[in-house]
Amino acid sequence: MSAYTATLGDRADQKPALVAASYPRPSTLVMTSVAMEIYTHHADSRHSWLQVPITELFRLGVAHKISPYSYTDGTYAYLNEEDTVTFWWAREAMSQPCPCEIQLRTTADPSPVRSLDRFAAPKAENGAGTIKIVAVFDSM
Repeated sequence: MSAYTATLGDRADQKPALVAASYPRPSTLVMTSVAMEIYTHHADSRHSWLQVPITELFRLGVAHKISPYSYTDGTYAYLNEEDTVTFWWAREAMSQPCPCEIQLRTTADPSPVRSLDRFAAPKAENGAGTIKIVAVFDSM
């Protein structure tokens, strides 16, 4: 099977194009030519956060939508549940379905994520025909 792997019960031996025509929503369709992204989901007994590179938030154009209830270590943002939804919706809006693996990391209370700096949404400064994005990280 070329770049696709399809699993649909007794129709797994058909070509993906035929499978897609027969079933508009296959139960499993994996694109093997796309690199698998790995995200870590951190959790303690009261809350959880998805670890996402800050550069990814800027690339998707959602860095300014992240709340101060998320955290950062300067390289990664640790998105709370609501901000995690914003991240996935932004990926979907850019037609970037997520062939990814999410690794769950559960820790005792409190999670080390809680000791990181709060994420402060970047502020746009307009000057001389350009827009400069300034990201501010501070502890609360």
